[in-house]
Amino acid sequence: MPPDNAGSLFRLMLEAQHGFRETAGATFSIDGARDCITLSRVVPYATLDEDVLFREVERFVNLCEAWMHIIRNYEGRKGSGETPIDFYGIKV
Repeated sequence: MPPDNAGSLFRLMLEAQHGFRETAGATFSIDGARDCITLSRVVPYATLDEDVLFREVERFVNLCEAWMHIIRNYEGRKGSGETPIDFYGIKV
């Protein structure tokens, strides 16, 4: 990602995380030791059975794919005057 877009992309990610409305309960963070952004989600063990686990993993993988697409294609759209794109419920 170009350095000049990093600040606005990070802002988009934090805004999306507010109230978990566009991260499906997942949380973004920065892993300083590995110099990368992480996305994680906690699923209570007490609620898990085979079907729930499969559904939660599939949902998380879909979320990761959506955010990978957004991050790879981000061009500082927010505030650019362009109509936001609705991608998996995430306005970009």
